[in-house]
Amino acid sequence: MVNEINLKEYYAKNKYMYMVRIELTTKCNYRCQHCFIEDYSCEGLTTKEIFKLLDNLRKFGVFVVEFTGGEVFLRKDFLDILRYARKLKFYVSVLSNISLLTDDIIAELKTLSLDCISTTLFSMDDNINDSITNGVNTATRTINNLIKLSEAGIRIQVKTVLMKNNADEYKVISDFCDRYGLDYLATEGIFPSVKGNKDPRSLVISDSQLSDCIEYIDKRRYGGIYKEKKNADKPICCELNYSLFIDAHGDCYPCNLWYKKLGNIKEQSYKISALWNNPFLNSVRRLRWKNLPKCSKCENSEYCVRCTGIVEAVKGDAMLWDEYSCRAARIRRKIDNSSHKG
Repeated sequence: MVNEINLKEYYAKNKYMYMVRIELTTKCNYRCQHCFIEDYSCEGLTTKEIFKLLDNLRKFGVFVVEFTGGEVFLRKDFLDILRYARKLKFYVSVLSNISLLTDDIIAELKTLSLDCISTTLFSMDDNINDSITNGVNTATRTINNLIKLSEAGIRIQVKTVLMKNNADEYKVISDFCDRYGLDYLATEGIFPSVKGNKDPRSLVISDSQLSDCIEYIDKRRYGGIYKEKKNADKPICCELNYSLFIDAHGDCYPCNLWYKKLGNIKEQSYKISALWNNPFLNSVRRLRWKNLPKCSKCENSEYCVRCTGIVEAVKGDAMLWDEYSCRAARIRRKIDNSSHKG
């Protein structure tokens, strides 16, 4: 498997575009409580437009393409899109709820040598999972397809978004993933919607729930409580140096959480190079940790996993801070200090 960290660093250092995340549709067969999509009606770019986009991304030197939705398997041409992306030698990742997979689709996916399929599982219990997805028997369907994908030798990442009604589910899911050799990630991060609606954040777990789980989920993700001394010259967002997001309308954004439109790939004059070298994007890339008025001076900064896109969505100013990230940093520091005293 490719050393992804070193490649990202190489691309970022040389100002190359490493990855593009492409939203193929906003249509979805679920209505997850925390979902940041508000309009589920967009069918996405045409097959021809997507093929042209992939051709241009390949010419520009992009290495990884990640397809997301909505639910990507609602597109009847999705396997054709995957085949074409692999024909162009992209590393391909897919984000899907995997509920629509059949044995025939899984057999086809096996032949495509995808880098990863990422999905979400909120609980092993249908009642809890259904209460979040607003579907029926969604945990059972996901679990069955995860087992089939694992048996087919396809790399899988399972993600659990922790909310008030499933905050205790991560250990059981983690054990299941270990049993079947699946990558696992749990997160407490919940984002505002595309249009800035902050209602999804009402689902965020409480301080006590976060205190109970953060050490475990950090260990799975970082090997221990997250702690990184912030270099004054560290970019405020590393991802902006190597990736872009293109939504189902063809609009291009810094990422899928930062809705500052950079252009549209359907515009007659568009060029990938122009989007990548957009003046706004370049101005943000120049910003460093030392430029953040509060965060750069915060005593909890080394415990903070700050997302610039979320700050922009919540506060309307990327230079400010997000209370939920601050809360997590405080809790991490408290746990870390307690462990040293012990």
